[in-house]
Amino acid sequence: MARATQVARHRCKWCETERDGRGFKRHEESCKRQYLIEHPMDIDEGPQNQDRSSLVPNPPQGTNDTSPVSEFYIKIVPHSHKEGATTSYISLDGGTVPGATPEDTATPNKFAARPTAKPWAPFRTRADFGYAESVVLPNMPRKWVDAQLEGIGGDWSNARSNITFCNYDHMEKTLAAARKYAIVQFQTGEVEADFQGKTYKYEFQYRDPWKWVVDLLSDPTLADDIHWFPEQNFLVENGVETRLYDEPYTANKWARIQDTLPQVPRMPHCYVPLALWLNKGMVTKRVRKHPVVLRPLFLDSNIRNASGNGGGVLIAYMVIPIDPSDSSDRNAAETIDWARFRREIVHKVFKIIFATLRKPAKHGEALTCGDEFQRVCYPGIPITSIDGEEACSVSACRAALANFPCPRCLVHHNDLGKICDCFTLRTTETMKQIYEDAMAAPTKTESEHILQSVGLHATENFFWSLPNSDPYSANAYDLLHSDEGGKWGKHIWPLLLDVLKAAGYKGRLTMKWAGIPRHIKSTRSLASVSPQLSDTPKCILPCIVQLLPSKSCLVHCIRYYQLCRFTIGLKCGSDTCNLSLNDYKGKYQKYCERVKNEYDKDFNFYKQHAMAHVVEDITEKGAPPGYSTRPGEGFHQEVKEAFDQTNFRNTDPQLARIDENKEAFARIRMAVEEYDALRSTEAVGEDFEVFKRDGSDLHWSLGSPLKWTTAEILQHDLKDRNFAANLRAFRNEFVVDQALHPDQVINVCSNYYHFSVAIMSGWQIQRHHCIRLRYQSSEDWTEQRDILRCNPMFFGSARYDHVLVNHNPADLTVARLVELMRCKLSDDSIHDIAIVHMLKPSKWVPKTKWAGVRVYDESKSLNFVMVKYLIRGAHMIPVFDANKPSSTFLNDLIDGDMFLRAGN
Repeated sequence: MARATQVARHRCKWCETERDGRGFKRHEESCKRQYLIEHPMDIDEGPQNQDRSSLVPNPPQGTNDTSPVSEFYIKIVPHSHKEGATTSYISLDGGTVPGATPEDTATPNKFAARPTAKPWAPFRTRADFGYAESVVLPNMPRKWVDAQLEGIGGDWSNARSNITFCNYDHMEKTLAAARKYAIVQFQTGEVEADFQGKTYKYEFQYRDPWKWVVDLLSDPTLADDIHWFPEQNFLVENGVETRLYDEPYTANKWARIQDTLPQVPRMPHCYVPLALWLNKGMVTKRVRKHPVVLRPLFLDSNIRNASGNGGGVLIAYMVIPIDPSDSSDRNAAETIDWARFRREIVHKVFKIIFATLRKPAKHGEALTCGDEFQRVCYPGIPITSIDGEEACSVSACRAALANFPCPRCLVHHNDLGKICDCFTLRTTETMKQIYEDAMAAPTKTESEHILQSVGLHATENFFWSLPNSDPYSANAYDLLHSDEGGKWGKHIWPLLLDVLKAAGYKGRLTMKWAGIPRHIKSTRSLASVSPQLSDTPKCILPCIVQLLPSKSCLVHCIRYYQLCRFTIGLKCGSDTCNLSLNDYKGKYQKYCERVKNEYDKDFNFYKQHAMAHVVEDITEKGAPPGYSTRPGEGFHQEVKEAFDQTNFRNTDPQLARIDENKEAFARIRMAVEEYDALRSTEAVGEDFEVFKRDGSDLHWSLGSPLKWTTAEILQHDLKDRNFAANLRAFRNEFVVDQALHPDQVINVCSNYYHFSVAIMSGWQIQRHHCIRLRYQSSEDWTEQRDILRCNPMFFGSARYDHVLVNHNPADLTVARLVELMRCKLSDDSIHDIAIVHMLKPSKWVPKTKWAGVRVYDESKSLNFVMVKYLIRGAHMIPVFDANKPSSTFLNDLIDGDMFLRAGN
């Protein structure tokens, strides 16, 4: 699905100039600093008499604007509780939206905190802060710090250093003040529970989550980034509206909860959603840690899923009970009792951690927020980003082998492969009633039977008491564990290896993956070895299609799995994509049944069933990449690094202290950098200047230039006696003013002409080995960039990348770069030209023709193409067949943009 390549223009609110989106934020920051230098008294007000909109608005009807009418734009409909808000528009093709008025969607951050005289406080000097940061974060030993400070305060600096610390203890006192000043500190909680007649007590470290939330909501630096109300976004293309889902505030669940809150004039009541992540991980071969992280869903995913202010925060370390006996000696009843005990511990810990959320979640709490508005805020946890084991713990359900293993619905274990069917959903009301009925049962046997009938444990779920935090509907589809580490990594990929091994072709597959290390080749689950190897399913089909039988059901099964996975993984979902996803799910289930019959593969497992809920998740919670567990998994590495800094005894308090130090230093470092930025007189360099020529924006720039030469010399270097003549002919037809050919329809690509004409004197040519192409992504309409090369010696080998050419709007036209040239004519005009091998659709058909397969043959002849017609890069995979050495498959799975351009 090709999209327009233009992007929306922006107006700088400080210098009043219009620019495109690339580098706009840095330009705006530069202008802001310059403005504050010239108008130091206006730091709170900002520039006066200016349009406050950062996205250049569409002028009201009746103006003299000559921009074309937009047929491609996003319509944003605010929630009814947002006072004074009106529908706003974002043009995606540079035109004006019919009936739209200037929008006021972005204002200068007038509430940004003023730079203090000493942003490094409570450190006495900036040198103290810098020194403490340099020795505390890498955990420098105490004796080394004392030795350094003794030297710095003595002979090393002749007592002229700005570091005022005397010794380690002096530095630690200041650091303790910094932790208390900058962040919400950890505290100790305690829980106890009975197991087999014995009481077990556990201590754990946790932060007050409500204090952290209030800190975010009252932070002036985040005021412009917080979404206080939900909204509905629509893509309008040629008059047809399509609902979009990306962030949680664009989905239905937040809006439905907001509808239940009071609507009071001039006192907004706002839902404040949070996402919960927790997961066990190994920090050594024998030690596990179980961090619990909260992320603010009222901030965009690029903020909440990153580190720094507004990102996720370590809220606690979950208790991991040590098994007091050998689990292999237990009978079924004892095993169930041990699982119940562990879940009881988890929910008692949750009860202590989230105790401060219960009152504001039910009644709301009035706050003065960072933008100086008062609001009544209601926290809640509508999304949990967790793997299967933690999902069972949070929902207090039984494990994956139970009769009813799903934490979302009451699907029987034997029906887990029916991903297109609907099953009765779990709700807080129904599960709580079943729990109460079980507790009131006269016998333990009857109680267990009631619980077993719905797959529950005899555990009182804490989240029943937290409003707007249903633990069952909160469970979200996880791309990492459900797909890369689930359906693909633990089921489809091992099955494929077994099939190839049985056919004697596994060695031939290994030859095609020559770049993979030997120890990785031997594993059955490549996706679990390295994040880079999660790309394996993106390009597996061209490697195996000629090794498997004709019309293989396994090839079709993998293809429809790919289509499901990449539709789910789009950064911005839509109703149209959901319809396609339902179709893909049906065909995937059909071929799973065929694979089951042919290869005796059982698809009744929980992560296969998770796909049954994914469309609901997209419409209720937004696009799954926004609440993936992948950002949380990276936190285990931080925990491991922190664990290595402990003395390996009673480590949780030490880990909490290390995390506090990191948070404190990060918060102060951010204040120091803002302090430096506001006082800097140097403008930030804008890296998009290379994309401009004659005052107009270009979507490309050439790199790796060689020396200027002439067509005759280049003709000799290329060993092509017709090159100069062909270039002159191409120049006459496509570069010279169109008045030379007033009746000719210009094609995107020229044939490689053979004319015996003289070369125009004065021509100069500069060859380049690299090109950067900017394009508007079809996935989320943001600007993206590809770097492509045509280099005969790139790190030891030739590299000639493929590119999409804007030739046939109805289909994808692919070419392989051979040369990139900048031609300077005698009139000093400059034209960028590419020499390519065009690829044409092949008549050859693989043994199994999967849905959307595209095979191309490369033309032996060369073609000239104006660089302005190049769109973006393309990934081509060779046909592994001796009879088709020059044929390639188009990989439509490299990213969401290519996936949609290919018509999926």
